[in-house]
This record gives sequence, C-alpha cells and structure tokens, in this order.
Amino acid sequence: MAGTPADPARFLNDFVARTLAGVVSAARPLFLKMPYGGPQAMRELAAYDPHLIPGVLGGASGTTYDAFFLLEDARRNGARAALFGRKIKDSEHPLTFVRQLRALADGQIDAGEACRAYHSDLGALGIAPRRSLTEDLELTEHWGP
Repeated sequence: MAGTPADPARFLNDFVARTLAGVVSAARPLFLKMPYGGPQAMRELAAYDPHLIPGVLGGASGTTYDAFFLLEDARRNGARAALFGRKIKDSEHPLTFVRQLRALADGQIDAGEACRAYHSDLGALGIAPRRSLTEDLELTEHWGP
C-alpha cells in the first residue's frame, strides 16, 4: 500500500513525540494506550517521558500464550499498563485469565508458566479449553518490525 511507513512502530512513536511536544506538561495525558510495536519501540516510548504511563492494547484474540507473552514482553520493555478487553472477554474463563495476567504483570511468573497454570485452573474448574496446551503454548502473533 502506497504511503505505508516501513516501520509503523517507529512512525507511531515519532507521531506521539511530535504531538506531545506541543502540549504543556500540565495538559499532557497520564496514560498512553498504544498497539505494541515490539521491544525497541516500547523502550523508546517508555524513555520519552518518565511521567507518561505507556500501555499496550491487546488486539485480536490469539492463543493464550500470545496474550501472556505480549504482556510479559511489553512489561519487560517499559509498558506499565495493558488493556486486554477482547483477549479477556474471549477467554474460556475471564477471571482465571485475569489472575494469570496479574501474576505476569507483577513479575511473579513468565508467559509459559502462566499458560500452563491457566490450563490447570481450567481443568480444576471443569472447563474444557478451546485448544490443547501444546497448541495454546504457540506464539502466533508477531510484534515489531
């Protein structure tokens, strides 16, 4: 498609920086909700303004590991918030899913452990997962350039 930037995450970060450059500190947003553009883009965004709380959007539903890895990777690279509406809503058991997201956000477990624990919790609740654990541990989404 003509006019599409070669590196959308870099383009978006540049757009945010240029937009916020014209806004006085008192009027700047506290939270910034962005699609995850990968580790480098998140590190740059997180370093741009230490008072800004960068957050990632969950995007489309994928595997459970996709959601958990996105949160883990974004957090590791400076994200301080996550908005996972569809990923939560489309999970087999939203409360259990959110419990694992919380543990990930707190750095208590990694994405693989969270996915295994989620499947174990589903089993204990008598809920059949949509995918086998092996299928659900696959990373099917890619972020960044």
